[in-house]
Amino acid sequence: MVTDEEHGRAGRSEADRARRRHIADAAYGVAPDAPQIQQFRVVVYLCGDPRTDFSEARQECLTYAAAFGWAVEAVVEDRDRLVAPSGRTGLCQAIEYVRERRAGAVLTPRGSMISSVPQECDETARKIEKLGGFLQVMGTGRVRPSGDLRKEAP
Repeated sequence: MVTDEEHGRAGRSEADRARRRHIADAAYGVAPDAPQIQQFRVVVYLCGDPRTDFSEARQECLTYAAAFGWAVEAVVEDRDRLVAPSGRTGLCQAIEYVRERRAGAVLTPRGSMISSVPQECDETARKIEKLGGFLQVMGTGRVRPSGDLRKEAP
């Protein structure tokens, strides 16, 4: 392993490191005062009955998010499967992340975790879109309020 001393970096000041960082940024076309690009954030939503083991679905969502370079802000597990989506505490909490701009999307592994009733799923997607986010169901593309499940890059 090569140490800093072997590369002559031992005596560099913070100002020198900042100057070198600015030179490298300029070489790549990044303005010194350019705002930092924030990683897109999502909230994972999982729903099932009280006996459901979410470990596999949770890991699938985390892997999916990582594949797109998304940061997972939170994982919300809901045990109110028999309650309509609008009455679920966990789903309301997940949507709140979008409302507060802490996440740009709600990610779920299956549309049935939102609802098996297409109109309820559409209503939930519309609600999230009105807040500036979207509902992402793994493997189907964005869920459109019209029920149109076109494949789209997120």
